Amino acid sequence: MRNETKAKLKSLLEKPWAANAAALCIGILFWYLLASLPAMQKWVSYIVNTVSSVLVGVILAYLINPVCNFIEDKVLGSMKSRKHAHTISVVLALLLVILLVTLFLIILVPSILASLNTLIENISRYVRSTDKLIEQLEAMAANYGIDLSAAADKVSEIIDGAIKNLPGYLSDFILGSFRFGASMASILIGIIFAVYFLTGKKAILKAVHDFRHAVLREETVQRHDTFLRHCDQIMTSYVGFTLLDALIVGFANALFMVIMGIPYVGLVSTIVALTNLLPTFGPMIGAVVGGLLLVLHNPLQAVYFLIFTVVLQTIDGYILKPRLFSGSLGVPSILILIAVVIGGELFGVIGIILAIPAAAIITYVYHDLLYPVLLKRRHRIDNIPE
Repeated sequence: MRNETKAKLKSLLEKPWAANAAALCIGILFWYLLASLPAMQKWVSYIVNTVSSVLVGVILAYLINPVCNFIEDKVLGSMKSRKHAHTISVVLALLLVILLVTLFLIILVPSILASLNTLIENISRYVRSTDKLIEQLEAMAANYGIDLSAAADKVSEIIDGAIKNLPGYLSDFILGSFRFGASMASILIGIIFAVYFLTGKKAILKAVHDFRHAVLREETVQRHDTFLRHCDQIMTSYVGFTLLDALIVGFANALFMVIMGIPYVGLVSTIVALTNLLPTFGPMIGAVVGGLLLVLHNPLQAVYFLIFTVVLQTIDGYILKPRLFSGSLGVPSILILIAVVIGGELFGVIGIILAIPAAAIITYVYHDLLYPVLLKRRHRIDNIPE
């Protein structure tokens, strides 16, 4: 009965109209998913909030796992008891990550707080200097017979409004930081889950391995293993190298600002590093936000910052990223844009960050798994005798 059903399904798929029907169904499904994004976002948010601690544990365990493997294989490879070596590697990896995060916060947080304090203290001076700059530009244009009064009034209104609302924005930022601190309980529970996942990794993987071999054929399991290894390689490489790239860009920006004597080093460099995590539009957002903060203090320094940002992003895009990622992931630009939009709508910033590896996995599925099947099917149809 099973073989007869498979034969009927195979015969049905080989019909000339099957591909068109499949394409139509996929198009309708895609349209339905786009139309259902708000409802899906609510469901996703509800599910994520419900299992947030477990998700944090899974993510932390996944990110720390390469460090554990390195310590277990390279540092503790000579230990006879592999069980003890694995446990020690988990402890050392967690301690190393906690140490690095603590040092990073100790170095960065005081600089950010000092920048915020200086920014708040000098708001009134920034208002006066901005008005003076606009008046100078208006007078300079008048010498050449150009009337910029209407444009100057509009720009002045926008800048004054932004400056007046700046304390509110900063207070929201600080409140958001406190809310993040208040969620530390969930993060701490997630760390505990991560420890359990890492220490019990081999038992979990063995249980999954045995279950898959019990319900699936051997060739199916092998195909799944190949697919999962490829996805793991994409995700690990992309996340790791993206974080490293953001740190390099942020450090280079901080070094430039220190050399040039530009203020708000910690705040602006942190913004540049964080926005560099976002694909496509992230670096532009960092440049605009950093430039707006600096133009209030010194317009010439803001120009220096923007010029350096263009040079830095050019080097990053054409030299640093290709070397880190060992070439392109082979993802079409339009697919990246679609993935960024959908990922941002569903998962916010995290969805935007993971849009490119998700698009890379979809591209891999199409080129390496689906496309050969379609070619094989097309070849069978072409060879059917008339």
